[in-house]
Amino acid sequence: TKILADLCEKYPITRISGFSSVAGEFGSPGQTIYSYANIAMTYLGEQMNKRLGRPVFSTIGWPAWNRVGMTDNDDTYKQMLLAGVSFLE
Repeated sequence: TKILADLCEKYPITRISGFSSVAGEFGSPGQTIYSYANIAMTYLGEQMNKRLGRPVFSTIGWPAWNRVGMTDNDDTYKQMLLAGVSFLE
């Protein structure tokens, strides 16, 4: 993120998008590192925006696919339904 911030100071870059996942908020067992990486990307982007004093970096948090990947786990699927998460079909 420091490299991106340096480039934004040097060049007229106005927008950088990071693609995150709902796994930053919900994740099935064994996805700790994946969840952490999603949260870390959002946090570092926020820090870059503060450093630059303008909103350059934004994170797009993709929702989960219905019964694919982490939602294939019944416990995680139920937890996400109770939390009001919508799924892509």
